[in-house]
Amino acid sequence: MRVFRVCISLAALLAVFGGNSVCRAQSPAAPSTAPAFEVASVKVTPFPADGRFMVGSRFSASGYDGMYITMRQCIQAAYDVRPDWIIGPAWITSARYSINAKASAAAPQSALRLMLQRLLAERFGLKVHTELQEQPVYALVAGKNGIKLKPVEYDGADRDSGFHPVNMGLEVKHTSMAVLAKTMSSAPFLDRPVIDMTGVEGLFDFTLRYATRGFFPVLDPPEDAAQPSIFLAFQDIGLKLEPRKAPVECIVIDQAMQVPTEN
Repeated sequence: MRVFRVCISLAALLAVFGGNSVCRAQSPAAPSTAPAFEVASVKVTPFPADGRFMVGSRFSASGYDGMYITMRQCIQAAYDVRPDWIIGPAWITSARYSINAKASAAAPQSALRLMLQRLLAERFGLKVHTELQEQPVYALVAGKNGIKLKPVEYDGADRDSGFHPVNMGLEVKHTSMAVLAKTMSSAPFLDRPVIDMTGVEGLFDFTLRYATRGFFPVLDPPEDAAQPSIFLAFQDIGLKLEPRKAPVECIVIDQAMQVPTEN
């Protein structure tokens, strides 16, 4: 029996709702000019015969670690892009690897991502480019009666912006529609990214109340649930998550080796 475990802590959830992750891919830089990890181990790591394994990856203060991860997961981490926006051969979702990479000193995650890009280029011969492709999205738009929020003003000393999970919902502080859409795109419970199409400027304070399981929204709660779905919660403040297709910037793999060069 395979043991496949995904652990999401409250800290990780706060990172999802409080971080600045943007699901638009970075334009690939020249990996040879990017900073490099001081030491790195990259190995093909198939699932063990006994079927017991844990899959996961993370950036630390000075490195990146992954176990039983796919090439698509590596690229997702390196380029900060949704997995469904990575276009490549079938093996990028099946072959498994372990990566342990350390920088010479603590570095911001943006620098660690560049280091990971260089590592993938050097060890897998990875070459990519970006191109616009039609993809399923949720368009964040104003409801038919308009948005029910008013912009708030804050001085430079009072800009406590962010997303704070609360009981049965989410508190949003000092946040624009653009940042709201980008942050919702990073949320693991939605099946597609969110693109701001409201045309609304300014910063807003509001609380979304919706049915949850743990800290995550229940997308299709029963009719007798105490709180509505997150989709209806948006409608309560005059917004709508509307399924559409739109051009998004995808990472396209031009070249990659399935077996990395030796350590």
